[in-house]
Amino acid sequence: MVVRSRTAPAPACGARRYGRARHSRVAVARSNGDVGARDARASNPSPLSRRALGAKVAFTCGELIAFPWLTEAATRPRARGDEALRAFSPEWLRSLLPAGRDDAALATARGALERGEEFLANGDAASAVRELARVEGLVPREYKINQRAGLSLSRAYAALGDNDAYLECKSKVWWWGRGLRWPGWYIIGYLSARSVYFDAVKPDEPLAYRALAKGEAALVIPIWIGLLYLLVTYGLPDY
Repeated sequence: MVVRSRTAPAPACGARRYGRARHSRVAVARSNGDVGARDARASNPSPLSRRALGAKVAFTCGELIAFPWLTEAATRPRARGDEALRAFSPEWLRSLLPAGRDDAALATARGALERGEEFLANGDAASAVRELARVEGLVPREYKINQRAGLSLSRAYAALGDNDAYLECKSKVWWWGRGLRWPGWYIIGYLSARSVYFDAVKPDEPLAYRALAKGEAALVIPIWIGLLYLLVTYGLPDY
């Protein structure tokens, strides 16, 4: 006859309690380890995030500087000496800035523009083309008068039925309008710069709280007014 002890299950119960306690301690340790790892990743961004931030910075610089400068240089009318200019050289950069005017050449170009527009209004498209085509050669860096002459020249070619010349003139006017004077470069660049700032300085800021603040508005509004003044002074796109 086998006598069973009533206290035999006790060690198994104690083992189960010990096992549960050990499992709980392991789970807590793992949880603490996960939190520590997340904190370490937050304080030390991964190389991928740094590369992404660097790409945003490069894109912002491109939108504000490189893209408008290169587009301006590629789409403006050719002037004497342009063939010798190298991109981003001091001479090339100076050629993008406002320069002194040749008053005599500008007066001659204005006269040609007025005569060309008068010929066009009177239905003499051929004479209008002859006069309007002189403007670019006389003052290739004068944006406003060239844009106005280009639009009138396109209408004169359309009146003559020369569709290829019409499209070429319209295209030249449109593309030069996308150079330094196109506001889109600076709007996109500003939005990209804001994104870089929040990603670098306030990465945990919710998107809902990234709206324009009063301090930012006080800084941005004078800048945009200044850009608008420059735009009106040195020419609006496609005009």
